[in-house]
Amino acid sequence: MTVVYLSNCAVLNSAYNGATMPIEERKKYKVFFIEDEPGIVELYEAAFSGSGFEIKSVTNGTDALTEITLFKKGREKKPDVIVSDILLPDISGLEILKEIRNSHEFDQIPVIMLTNYGTNEIKQTIAKTPNARHVLKLDTTPYVFVSEVRKMMDLRSA
Repeated sequence: MTVVYLSNCAVLNSAYNGATMPIEERKKYKVFFIEDEPGIVELYEAAFSGSGFEIKSVTNGTDALTEITLFKKGREKKPDVIVSDILLPDISGLEILKEIRNSHEFDQIPVIMLTNYGTNEIKQTIAKTPNARHVLKLDTTPYVFVSEVRKMMDLRSA
């Protein structure tokens, strides 16, 4: 099973990531990934790392807020993009989004709420939040999502 997965990753990586440029030559963006499901964390860590991203993951809202504090204090390099689930075991991803947007030093950092939870009210809340986006996990795959994040980041830094 792992061999098939790795083989598929290589195919997806070249198919979806515009792999005309070797990974080593691409800009290395930092992603802060907030997700409580270990299997999903593993899939997205593999997808982001395999596509040349640096990734920092946490599995709950409390750890996410701790990391955000470290970013604010300059103890860790700020991410270029933040990806968060909404349904976390302790603190809602929407509360984390609110905390991020309350800090002006994060204004230019896009936040993508990658979730299977998407009521109209939540979608509207996220749509009204500057520099934030809602993406349903069911509508994408890790490698397609990572490819879209790379395109977005490359356009922002061009």
